Amino acid sequence: MRVLLICDDRYHPGDVPIAGIAPLEGKGFEFDVITDANQFKPEALADYPVVLLCKCDQVSQSDQTPWKTDAVQQAFVGYVENGGGLLAIHTATVRGKQTETLDRLLGCRFIKHPNACPVTVQPVKPHPVTEGVGLFCEVDEHYRIEILSDDADILMASYAPPQGAPE
Repeated sequence: MRVLLICDDRYHPGDVPIAGIAPLEGKGFEFDVITDANQFKPEALADYPVVLLCKCDQVSQSDQTPWKTDAVQQAFVGYVENGGGLLAIHTATVRGKQTETLDRLLGCRFIKHPNACPVTVQPVKPHPVTEGVGLFCEVDEHYRIEILSDDADILMASYAPPQGAPE
């Protein structure tokens, strides 16, 4: 399966998700990677059954210019409405100045996170995406998100110890 990975911003280097997908190469997956959003062409979405979005509203690590224009957001809406699979991870939920359309499509948006801490993650319902996944713990930023969709299908939940004020 050919998958488009869109990643890399100021606070979330692209090498992390690129390393994360590496074990899938040659196991039925082929990845095309965009780290500079200036290289993103909305019409290219049609070439992929799945898009993995790991990028906030910044062109790249070195260019914090917003890239999720109305046209880009509408392209993602059309892509999903036409059956495309969109998996938005971590930084993809961070809102930009004008990302309301994409936030609504994703069904959530980032509110804040405390400092990195132990985060426990567990599946909350059976689903092919969570098949074989059990309870696990990682040290990470525990993202707090606002749910925007009444019909959100929550597959996993995360828990972290109480902390003081976020960064």
